[in-house]
Amino acid sequence: MLAVVAAALLAGSIAPASAIDFAKQQALAEKGVRYLESAVPGSGDTNVAREMLVARAIFKHRIDDRHPKVAAAVALARQVMADPVHENHKIDELGLSLTLLAELTPPQPAVRGNEHQRLCKQIYDRIIARQSPDGSWRNDSGRGDILLTRSALLAIWWYQGDEAADDSPAERACNWLLLTQSPAGAWANHSKDPGTDVRVPPEQTRLAPFVAGVSGLYIAADLLHFEQERTFSSPFQSIEPRKPTTTVIDPARLWHALDLADRYWAANAHADAGKLQLDYLHSLERYYAFRDHVRGHSVPRGGPRWYNDGVELLARTQAPDGHWASQANSFGPATDTALAILFLYHVRRDACFGESCRP
Repeated sequence: MLAVVAAALLAGSIAPASAIDFAKQQALAEKGVRYLESAVPGSGDTNVAREMLVARAIFKHRIDDRHPKVAAAVALARQVMADPVHENHKIDELGLSLTLLAELTPPQPAVRGNEHQRLCKQIYDRIIARQSPDGSWRNDSGRGDILLTRSALLAIWWYQGDEAADDSPAERACNWLLLTQSPAGAWANHSKDPGTDVRVPPEQTRLAPFVAGVSGLYIAADLLHFEQERTFSSPFQSIEPRKPTTTVIDPARLWHALDLADRYWAANAHADAGKLQLDYLHSLERYYAFRDHVRGHSVPRGGPRWYNDGVELLARTQAPDGHWASQANSFGPATDTALAILFLYHVRRDACFGESCRP
């Protein structure tokens, strides 16, 4: 289904396309949300990651924190934290729980201390406690996991918002990502800190872990306030970049690593086109969103071409009943549909297209 992808989507072009068709976007999301609202979970199973993704997709569209699916996900997150069996719960499930709760509870002082915020803090503390000494995250005692590290960083980003926070987790994760990047600019699924400042080629690199690695590095850069000057169409208009909040990360080294990764993507983006899946599409959205923000790209009001091409792709591949499903290695139609809706809502809640953008 997803074998044919527009070249601009893979290249990450921010060149303007035709203006975003909000009616189409809303129609696709509405149809997908109706499917999620009617979908029944698998017999007897409770998949925390799926329920958090589904609830977040519905909340993006309905903007209703009392929606039954949203309320059920919040109750599930509370149950997970209260159950001692879940003390070592999977990092991706903790991260998705925190991301949902952080969106339900914006980090303004007026709402600090409410029930959602206290639960957010509990999950955040557990994620931080699970960070490995080398700065990565993993679900067992094996090597650092690139996907879980990105998931943890994204959850931390959502939780912290624009508030001053402890930089240490982001610094350590950033350093691990710098050390495990290959000389070509890529990452593998699982990597071990080589213990030196010399890049060591990983055993195997593919585009899915690469996108997780580069988006994780851009998220860490944003958490630590590394960004370039934002310029606009007018030569007299710009926004001064924030000053980095850390002295632990060498700016030159970080920017070199990001340059290396962007060049790797430009040279290899076409390689996995036939295997593109919805979790991969969602990861690409995170990469492009954080890259555009950190790099100071002025995104056209009509939307970047990669986003518009992604909407067209989703319009072509939505099933009559509203769901989406990857061809291979699918996480199930509910998860895939939630990921598709989250991609659609890049423009609505995670970012704006124009002159003041946040991922």
